Amino acid sequence: MPHNKILVILFCLCAVTFAASCSDDAGSVENRRPIITRPTATPLPTPHPAAQNAIKSLRRIATATEVGVNFRDYGTRIIDLKTDVDEDLAQLPESQLKQEITFALDAYVDANTAWNASLQNDCMLTIFEPATRLHKKYKFRGEETEVGGLLVRKDVALHTIWEVARKHLEKATEMQNQ
Repeated sequence: MPHNKILVILFCLCAVTFAASCSDDAGSVENRRPIITRPTATPLPTPHPAAQNAIKSLRRIATATEVGVNFRDYGTRIIDLKTDVDEDLAQLPESQLKQEITFALDAYVDANTAWNASLQNDCMLTIFEPATRLHKKYKFRGEETEVGGLLVRKDVALHTIWEVARKHLEKATEMQNQ
Protein backbone atom coordinates (compact mmCIF):
# COMPACT_ATOMS: atom_id res chain seq x y z
CA MET A 1 0.00 0.00 0.00
CA PRO A 2 2.77 2.52 0.63
CA HIS A 3 3.80 2.16 -2.98
CA ASN A 4 0.27 2.93 -4.11
CA LYS A 5 0.21 6.14 -2.07
CA ILE A 6 3.45 7.27 -3.68
CA LEU A 7 2.04 6.52 -7.13
CA VAL A 8 -1.14 8.41 -6.36
CA ILE A 9 0.83 11.41 -5.09
CA LEU A 10 3.05 11.36 -8.17
CA PHE A 11 0.00 11.08 -10.40
CA CYS A 12 -1.65 14.04 -8.68
CA LEU A 13 1.49 16.12 -9.01
CA CYS A 14 1.73 15.34 -12.70
CA ALA A 15 -1.94 16.13 -13.23
CA VAL A 16 -1.65 19.46 -11.41
CA THR A 17 1.50 20.36 -13.37
CA PHE A 18 -0.13 19.38 -16.67
CA ALA A 19 -3.31 21.28 -15.82
CA ALA A 20 -1.30 24.39 -14.96
CA SER A 21 0.56 24.25 -18.25
CA CYS A 22 -2.70 23.91 -20.15
CA SER A 23 -4.52 26.75 -18.43
CA ASP A 24 -5.63 29.76 -20.50
CA ASP A 25 -2.61 31.88 -19.56
CA ALA A 26 0.12 29.32 -20.02
CA GLY A 27 -1.56 26.96 -22.45
CA SER A 28 -2.03 29.25 -25.42
CA VAL A 29 0.01 28.52 -28.54
CA GLU A 30 1.87 31.80 -28.23
CA ASN A 31 3.08 30.95 -24.73
CA ARG A 32 4.24 27.41 -25.56
CA ARG A 33 6.33 28.35 -28.59
CA PRO A 34 9.49 30.34 -28.24
CA ILE A 35 9.07 33.91 -29.34
CA ILE A 36 11.43 34.76 -32.15
CA THR A 37 12.06 38.41 -32.65
CA ARG A 38 14.02 39.92 -35.46
CA PRO A 39 16.21 42.86 -34.63
CA THR A 40 14.88 46.02 -36.13
CA ALA A 41 17.22 47.82 -38.47
CA THR A 42 18.92 50.64 -36.68
CA PRO A 43 18.54 53.72 -38.80
CA LEU A 44 21.82 55.16 -39.95
CA PRO A 45 22.60 58.49 -38.38
CA THR A 46 21.95 61.22 -40.84
CA PRO A 47 25.13 62.96 -41.88
CA HIS A 48 25.53 66.40 -40.38
CA PRO A 49 24.74 68.98 -43.10
CA ALA A 50 27.66 71.19 -42.04
CA ALA A 51 30.08 68.26 -42.33
CA GLN A 52 28.66 67.39 -45.74
CA ASN A 53 29.14 70.98 -46.91
CA ALA A 54 32.69 71.17 -45.58
CA ILE A 55 33.67 67.89 -47.21
CA LYS A 56 32.10 68.97 -50.50
CA SER A 57 34.07 72.24 -50.41
CA LEU A 58 37.29 70.40 -49.61
CA ARG A 59 36.67 67.97 -52.48
CA ARG A 60 36.41 70.90 -54.88
CA ILE A 61 39.87 72.18 -53.94
CA ALA A 62 41.26 68.62 -54.01
CA THR A 63 39.96 68.22 -57.55
CA ALA A 64 41.47 71.56 -58.56
CA THR A 65 44.89 70.45 -57.28
CA GLU A 66 44.61 67.17 -59.20
CA VAL A 67 43.66 68.67 -62.56
CA GLY A 68 45.88 71.73 -62.22
CA VAL A 69 45.35 75.20 -60.92
CA ASN A 70 47.47 78.33 -61.11
CA PHE A 71 48.63 80.30 -58.08
CA ARG A 72 46.17 83.15 -58.52
CA ASP A 73 43.14 80.85 -58.83
CA TYR A 74 44.34 78.70 -55.95
CA GLY A 75 44.66 81.73 -53.68
CA THR A 76 41.13 82.86 -54.53
CA ARG A 77 39.76 79.37 -53.99
CA ILE A 78 41.53 79.09 -50.62
CA ILE A 79 39.95 82.33 -49.39
CA ASP A 80 36.48 81.04 -50.33
CA LEU A 81 37.24 77.56 -48.97
CA LYS A 82 38.45 78.84 -45.61
CA THR A 83 35.44 81.12 -45.22
CA ASP A 84 32.94 78.37 -46.07
CA VAL A 85 34.58 75.57 -44.08
CA ASP A 86 35.17 77.76 -41.02
CA GLU A 87 31.41 78.49 -40.99
CA ASP A 88 30.66 74.77 -41.28
CA LEU A 89 33.15 73.88 -38.54
CA ALA A 90 31.47 76.35 -36.17
CA GLN A 91 28.27 74.28 -36.44
CA LEU A 92 29.90 70.91 -35.75
CA PRO A 93 30.29 69.41 -32.29
CA GLU A 94 33.80 68.51 -31.16
CA SER A 95 34.63 65.16 -32.72
CA GLN A 96 37.21 63.23 -34.70
CA LEU A 97 35.30 64.16 -37.87
CA LYS A 98 35.60 67.87 -37.08
CA GLN A 99 39.30 67.40 -36.38
CA GLU A 100 39.93 65.66 -39.71
CA ILE A 101 38.09 68.40 -41.60
CA THR A 102 40.16 71.01 -39.75
CA PHE A 103 43.41 69.19 -40.57
CA ALA A 104 42.49 69.01 -44.26
CA LEU A 105 41.60 72.70 -44.35
CA ASP A 106 44.83 73.65 -42.58
CA ALA A 107 46.87 71.65 -45.08
CA TYR A 108 45.25 73.34 -48.08
CA VAL A 109 45.91 76.73 -46.47
CA ASP A 110 49.52 75.69 -45.74
CA ALA A 111 49.95 74.78 -49.41
CA ASN A 112 48.97 78.33 -50.31
CA THR A 113 51.56 79.63 -47.84
CA ALA A 114 54.26 77.36 -49.31
CA TRP A 115 53.35 78.37 -52.85
CA ASN A 116 53.53 82.04 -51.92
CA ALA A 117 56.90 81.56 -50.18
CA SER A 118 58.40 79.86 -53.22
CA LEU A 119 57.12 82.26 -55.90
CA GLN A 120 60.42 83.96 -56.74
CA ASN A 121 62.71 80.93 -56.91
CA ASP A 122 60.31 77.97 -57.17
CA CYS A 123 61.81 76.73 -53.91
CA MET A 124 61.98 77.42 -50.18
CA LEU A 125 64.89 77.31 -47.78
CA THR A 126 63.92 75.69 -44.47
CA ILE A 127 66.07 78.01 -42.38
CA PHE A 128 63.59 80.82 -43.11
CA GLU A 129 59.93 81.17 -42.19
CA PRO A 130 57.40 79.98 -43.23
CA ALA A 131 59.45 77.09 -44.64
CA THR A 132 60.83 76.24 -41.17
CA ARG A 133 57.35 75.82 -39.70
CA LEU A 134 56.02 73.97 -42.75
CA HIS A 135 59.02 71.62 -42.85
CA LYS A 136 58.51 70.69 -39.18
CA LYS A 137 54.90 69.88 -39.94
CA TYR A 138 55.26 68.08 -43.31
CA LYS A 139 58.86 66.77 -43.34
CA PHE A 140 59.69 67.79 -46.91
CA ARG A 141 62.34 66.07 -48.98
CA GLY A 142 64.96 68.47 -50.24
CA GLU A 143 68.63 69.14 -50.83
CA GLU A 144 71.02 70.02 -48.02
CA THR A 145 72.56 73.48 -48.43
CA GLU A 146 75.89 74.94 -47.35
CA VAL A 147 74.12 77.56 -45.24
CA GLY A 148 72.10 74.94 -43.42
CA GLY A 149 68.60 73.67 -43.83
CA LEU A 150 67.02 72.13 -46.88
CA LEU A 151 66.26 73.62 -50.24
CA VAL A 152 62.74 72.39 -51.01
CA ARG A 153 61.32 72.69 -54.50
CA LYS A 154 57.85 74.18 -54.76
CA ASP A 155 56.38 71.15 -56.54
CA VAL A 156 57.73 68.81 -53.84
CA ALA A 157 56.31 70.99 -51.06
CA LEU A 158 52.89 71.32 -52.72
CA HIS A 159 52.65 67.62 -53.54
CA THR A 160 53.60 66.68 -49.97
CA ILE A 161 51.11 69.06 -48.38
CA TRP A 162 48.28 68.18 -50.78
CA GLU A 163 48.84 64.48 -50.11
CA VAL A 164 48.43 65.10 -46.36
CA ALA A 165 45.28 67.14 -47.04
CA ARG A 166 43.82 64.35 -49.19
CA LYS A 167 44.45 61.76 -46.47
CA HIS A 168 42.60 63.86 -43.91
CA LEU A 169 39.79 64.46 -46.41
CA GLU A 170 39.53 60.71 -47.08
CA LYS A 171 39.34 60.02 -43.33
CA ALA A 172 36.66 62.66 -42.88
CA THR A 173 34.69 61.22 -45.80
CA GLU A 174 34.89 57.70 -44.33
CA MET A 175 33.72 58.96 -40.93
CA GLN A 176 30.86 60.88 -42.49
CA ASN A 177 29.73 57.80 -44.43
CA GLN A 178 29.65 55.51 -41.37
